Amino acid sequence: MGCHSTCHSALTDFTVDTLNDKIITVGEDGFVRLWDKDARVILQQHNLERGLSCIAYNQGADQVAVGFCKSDNCCSSDKTDVAFVILCGNDLTNIIHHGHNSQKTLTVCKFSNNGKFVAFGAKDCGIYIHSIDKDFPLVAKARGHSAPILTFDFGCADDSPDSASFIRSNSINGEALYWSTHAKKQTPLSQRHTRWESQSCIFGWYLEGAHDLCAEENSTCITSCCPLSDRSIVVGDSSGRLRVLPNPARSKDTVYLQFSTHHGKVQKIERCGDTLYTLGSDDSCLCMWKVSSLTWPPTMPPSLYNDHVIIDEKKEDQHLSVSLALATAQMEDLDFSTSHAEKTSSTHKPLRPWMRSIVPPSNYTPQLGPLPDGRLVLERIHGYDGHNAKNNLHYISSGESIVYSVGKTLVRYDEEGDTQHFRSVEGRINCLAVHQERSLCAIGQEDAEQGIVIVALKTMNYMSLCKSTAKGIQCLDFDESGRFLLALGGNRLTIYDVDNEVMIASTLTHATETLDVRFTTAANTLVEVGRNLVRLWFIKGSDMRFEEVDMSTMQNPTTFYTCVGWIDNDLIVGASTGDVIRFAGVTPISKIKAHTSKITNISSVAGGTFAISAANSVKLYDSKCRCIIAVDTEVLGVRHQISSLSWHSDTRKILIGTEGNEVWELSSKDGSNINDGPLVSAHASSPMAISAHPNGTTFATVADDGFLRVWNDENTSLDLAMPSRACAYSPDGRMLAVGFGKPVKDTAKTINGKWVIIDVSGRSYCIIAERRDSRKFIREMKWYSNGDRLAVGSDKIYVYQLASETNPALKVDISLVSTIDMNSPPIHFDFSKDGKYLRVNSEANELMWFEADPAIRISEASLMKDTEWESDTCVFGWNVQGTHHPRDRM
Repeated sequence: MGCHSTCHSALTDFTVDTLNDKIITVGEDGFVRLWDKDARVILQQHNLERGLSCIAYNQGADQVAVGFCKSDNCCSSDKTDVAFVILCGNDLTNIIHHGHNSQKTLTVCKFSNNGKFVAFGAKDCGIYIHSIDKDFPLVAKARGHSAPILTFDFGCADDSPDSASFIRSNSINGEALYWSTHAKKQTPLSQRHTRWESQSCIFGWYLEGAHDLCAEENSTCITSCCPLSDRSIVVGDSSGRLRVLPNPARSKDTVYLQFSTHHGKVQKIERCGDTLYTLGSDDSCLCMWKVSSLTWPPTMPPSLYNDHVIIDEKKEDQHLSVSLALATAQMEDLDFSTSHAEKTSSTHKPLRPWMRSIVPPSNYTPQLGPLPDGRLVLERIHGYDGHNAKNNLHYISSGESIVYSVGKTLVRYDEEGDTQHFRSVEGRINCLAVHQERSLCAIGQEDAEQGIVIVALKTMNYMSLCKSTAKGIQCLDFDESGRFLLALGGNRLTIYDVDNEVMIASTLTHATETLDVRFTTAANTLVEVGRNLVRLWFIKGSDMRFEEVDMSTMQNPTTFYTCVGWIDNDLIVGASTGDVIRFAGVTPISKIKAHTSKITNISSVAGGTFAISAANSVKLYDSKCRCIIAVDTEVLGVRHQISSLSWHSDTRKILIGTEGNEVWELSSKDGSNINDGPLVSAHASSPMAISAHPNGTTFATVADDGFLRVWNDENTSLDLAMPSRACAYSPDGRMLAVGFGKPVKDTAKTINGKWVIIDVSGRSYCIIAERRDSRKFIREMKWYSNGDRLAVGSDKIYVYQLASETNPALKVDISLVSTIDMNSPPIHFDFSKDGKYLRVNSEANELMWFEADPAIRISEASLMKDTEWESDTCVFGWNVQGTHHPRDRM
């Protein structure tokens, strides 16, 4: 498995160009970015100057549909305002068409496989179906949802040679509806023989058991899904977990595999070849998983609680692999009791909205506990947590490797070989501490119950666990020996014996606010700094006492003392005024004006030299406090303030982490950037969107930071100037659709509901089409597989017809085919394989189906039950029903 830092401030959507092995992402920063999957570099980026909410890729026409974000407070009724754009897949800067449909943000978009339609789900609860002809005319609007569209799929009848005849859709409120592509509502019964082009709707009969499974956990719900094969489906939930279940997942008492990487909900899942991409809405990270055949541990026991067989990736390597046939034979001996299910079914809890719209396929044979035939292996993480963690970036060993945190995952990156190694923990990582000689890393987590985890950095295996009673670990530090660990959590200081996993001493700080705490060079002594305080703590056995340091002797004493460092054995303390204060013992003796703003980090090494950082600068000092070199990071292209700092004196390299979730490596000789750009790239904020290139190795991400990042050999970054939360590669990978906007419009540059199509086939990344039919931000975008249709979700779903005048497209004409009106904005939708239908999830937890062209809702779920879908992104659906929690029934 791997995770990518996406460079977007908030990545909103992505799409995959499978043919060219690229991924296109969009974000609220307004950027559409084209990425190379293997090289994890941005090939091209383009700033559409508005927040992008969704993206879809039309493989056949090499077009990218991009939906725009729109402010929820925007009351404009200007229907000419561009809601989406169609970009050329070869050049993201080439806008083929500017589209108009919803006046609210588009939430999801998708092209039908036959290339005739593109549909957009919107926050206005409608689905807009456009024909991919010249000017992308709106064919129909599908209205019927009571909440924003979550996702939808195109589908067609089994015996129909035509594709994209129907749409099934989900709303965020759990509604599941069916439509014809002319927006005529269909009944679920009438759709039972429909073949769907995709399976992105989470509210459907195939996830009934998955929803029930998730419902038992009280705090989670399904947010996305994607089939791994005909027999297995991967489901993402609001807690950041991925579960691989049998497809369909009808029973909650099913066997599944569970993986954890993201912090917060899994917004989107998309498979391309043997690679699976997952997008986290809170951590601005795009994870890339290797899909492989399942090998089942022979000693695997059933759970003691609900007979779920869960394999955690942390323990997988402890067992030998056996054949799937042997594992299946062993599973037949397990006693799966159904008495609990029978008991709970008698309580007659009200159905979730989408549950009323799910019907199993005609050829479905009920089975209990079939094994999923796939597993996920984390390959790469593109990202760095520069927002929520402190002191979480360090050089290790010879300086050729670094360690940092992303969400719930510790990452060791070896620059030689460009490889990553991972270790996941249960909670979000707040801080790290590294002991170089013992090669240990202590991980402080957000939740006290999860404790402090000690990891061996050479093997990335767990070493020990120190149980914590504090609210959340804010700061960690090893003593010189590496045996003792100091932890600050809440307002409590605790010292642990790491080797014996016991707590030695603990006390309240009684401080207003503590900002840093460290072991001193003297034995059994600590230093604590914070608001109006510098303290020395003395430890004797389990007793801890402190002495306040009198700072009044210093001229103009400050209010905040922010961080701690050393000059040989002398203590130095950074202040909010930009001063660095030097101590002799417990007495402050001098101070230097290092920066004009607050000191954020001090990194000290043997010999008395130290590096200090402020908002946008780094300075290196010798033991006599003389400045050796000063680096203005803004001159190097670093756009965000510094959050972490690490200096390796032997290799003369300085490592900085930024609030933009990027890691930069500088030379301490001349202050230059060692690499062509950031060492680790990412979007600066969440949520974000991801789109995988059809080639399976490139993907694009967008986010609220206004950047489009394309991850491949070059890792291209494109400033779109507007936040984006949706992107989608065209089926041929030549175009990327990017949707702009965000829920709350905070700048005049943000044009909610606008979307563009960027030509990503070359290096120019020009916008070749753009449109705005909604005033709400774009939530989802999806291309139909033949590339001539794009669905854009905002407050409604807009389906567009796309037509390019040249190949590769220099300009794409977009015409709105249909608009799917919804009571709740769409969040996921899929085209059916024939392109006739859209399956939509909305914010109101709806599962709905629409005819893509006329945007007619298909009321009878049974009519869509046999529809085959091009994608499977809807989180409300029959095949994931067992994973949802009972609290989502309403």
